[in-house]
Amino acid sequence: MILLGFVGDFDADNFDKVVLRVLLVFYIIVVIVIFLNVLIAIVSDSYEMAMAQAEALYYRSRLELITDTAPIASRLPEWMLPTNDEDSIKESITEALDDLKKDKADDPNRINYTINAVEAIVENRTRGLGAELAATRNELSETQQQLEKMMALLERVAEKVKA
Repeated sequence: MILLGFVGDFDADNFDKVVLRVLLVFYIIVVIVIFLNVLIAIVSDSYEMAMAQAEALYYRSRLELITDTAPIASRLPEWMLPTNDEDSIKESITEALDDLKKDKADDPNRINYTINAVEAIVENRTRGLGAELAATRNELSETQQQLEKMMALLERVAEKVKA
């Protein structure tokens, strides 16, 4: 039955030579590998989509929990309620920014990886162009000095010719 699923309905008597049977086995192996690759790609894509939605689902469920428990929390004594002082808010913001930077650096599959790669290429090229520009400026200043020396020499020659 599995063989029928991979190669379709066929007559085994048509594969009486060894070469034909080897080709059939090779074909079946190639088809199995391709199907497994497709299966892995589908599962990987589903996993990535689930991970992309995980944070949003977390915050949604947290919001639902807060709204469900708000009437109970309003009846609690003040010392039992969580505090939101300035330091804890700054710490939360700093942690969120650090997580964002980490996520940007650790995402090898999608846009962030491409952005990081392009930033590295641009930075590397900018450094190279900066070095070329500095070399060109040095060469230009040397050429300018040589030109000034030649102009002074030409002026002296012109003065001698006039005299």
